[in-house]
Amino acid sequence: MRILLKWLSLCPIDIRVEMREQLKRSKLETLGDSGTLLEVFLFDADLDAIEDDKAKLLLEIASNSLNKWNDYFYIHYNEIIAEQIRRALLDNNGGRNGFFCFRRSKNGDFARASGQLPISVPNHKKEKVFPPPHLYGHLARSKRGQKLLQNFNIFGKLEQIICNFLQNGILSDFQMGEVKGSLFALAQILSNLPSSVNFPIIKYTQLLLECVLQKNNNSINFPWLSIRGCAIWAINIAAKTENQLVIQTLFEAGWEFGEFFDNFELKNQKNKIKNFISSNKLQKRKIILKRKRTKSEYIEEENLKNVLYRSSSLDSFFIILNSTSSIKAIDYSFFEKEFYNKFYERANIKELSINNLNKKETLKITEKENIFNENKNKKSSFYSLEKKYLNKKHCKFLCIFCSIPKQLNIEKEIVKEKEKEKIEDEIRQLIYQFATQFSNTEIALKLLRIYKVQPEAFDNRCLFSDAINFLSDSRTISFGGRRLLYQLFWKALSN
Repeated sequence: MRILLKWLSLCPIDIRVEMREQLKRSKLETLGDSGTLLEVFLFDADLDAIEDDKAKLLLEIASNSLNKWNDYFYIHYNEIIAEQIRRALLDNNGGRNGFFCFRRSKNGDFARASGQLPISVPNHKKEKVFPPPHLYGHLARSKRGQKLLQNFNIFGKLEQIICNFLQNGILSDFQMGEVKGSLFALAQILSNLPSSVNFPIIKYTQLLLECVLQKNNNSINFPWLSIRGCAIWAINIAAKTENQLVIQTLFEAGWEFGEFFDNFELKNQKNKIKNFISSNKLQKRKIILKRKRTKSEYIEEENLKNVLYRSSSLDSFFIILNSTSSIKAIDYSFFEKEFYNKFYERANIKELSINNLNKKETLKITEKENIFNENKNKKSSFYSLEKKYLNKKHCKFLCIFCSIPKQLNIEKEIVKEKEKEKIEDEIRQLIYQFATQFSNTEIALKLLRIYKVQPEAFDNRCLFSDAINFLSDSRTISFGGRRLLYQLFWKALSN
């Protein structure tokens, strides 16, 4: 019988229909309390949707059973599950190891299994206590059942018992049983009421909350605490409802709901938060797509550094930056002072001089011949290398710094000393060898010796521009070699 009471409500609809037909034929009066509880499953179906003949038969059975429930069985309902409640609250090993295990419910049961059990009870498991079927709750699902409850004055009786408890307190054990039975009965009604019902739902829901708070009671004694525990479980039962007013009243009182409630207002609030988060995600996606398209950022001044690093050339950077409506005035000095040289370090030089592509291709061919044809006339190759290295001089058209219109108009031609020009030409030739040959340790030592004697020779930005030209075409130089050149020209980068 206990298995039927526990699992019959979870069975599929077809099985429950067959079970109702079998329950009608059986004599449930002979089964005692279990038979009275099983009789409740006869009213599991919607009485308004059933045919009139079958509905009249069920209403006759319901009126007979209501007399029993209204007289004493709503009090006996609490006594049936009192032992299960005690086991759910305390462990069964006895002695001093008993501990309180009450937790807020998620699915309408009285207590969830505690995850923090004592070491003395390693194999102990908490049994969840689900409420048995209640006649008042099953009849409250349909209009015919609600009329039947009103005819028997069930609502007024439950309200009167709970209000007397809140005003006057408890005088006897019988009154205590009445209050507990009324709490469970009222909770079952609230959990099964449909949303469109003319019923004082808020009033009865607040009665359950007042039984938990018990503001008028200043003393702490066993009867009051016992009723408070039953009121908490009653709120758990009522919170399973789909009625909007019940959930709203409990939610405003601070009650935390579980996973199985259906509240439209709360869902709308959650949907607003989800829509807000999703809109922010869409905005972020738009920004990311814009970054992929323009390869730049337009939000803060500090983020404009990335514009310098990502744009392919200085002209394209200014074109992209001027095309955005978010930035109207551009401080060019900001770029020239702080990030001027870093931009040119990463700039793509091929876009600056399209006319010199053929020259670069011929240089690449000579590099391959010099690398892979070493066994052929060494003398001729040696002299050709020397001539090629000696021809490497500064070209203003290829230089990034000299090709800017501002600097061509502002800067005047400065006559350099011949000795300084010789040193720069020597450095330029060594850097070209350093970028094109595989074995470049000797060249690195020569560059370091020149830096030790005359470090100011590496301060020239035009010389650094030529070094970038050589490195951009090189496929043989290692990461360590590039780092060495950047360290040698650190003053040119910082100026």
